Amino acid sequence: MALGALIFAGADGIARKLSLPEPGIQPPPLPRSLGQALDNMENSLAVQSWLGPTFLEAYLRHKRSELAHVAALDAPQLCARYAEVY
Repeated sequence: MALGALIFAGADGIARKLSLPEPGIQPPPLPRSLGQALDNMENSLAVQSWLGPTFLEAYLRHKRSELAHVAALDAPQLCARYAEVY
């Protein structure tokens, strides 16, 4: 999915003839958590158009369910859990 998002972003930038930011301009910060990243995805018109409403809703529900499932784990437990799964 990440590769697909990169390809869509590049194609969208080319199609809309977007230019690179001016040197020295600070880009917006990256999300600091999966929850923030999911909120950004949900609110992005570009992502909504790339993925479509059905897939985006299913993906967001799945990842938010994952967040709820691991919410009580501390960082070492979370890393161990992901190492076990992936």
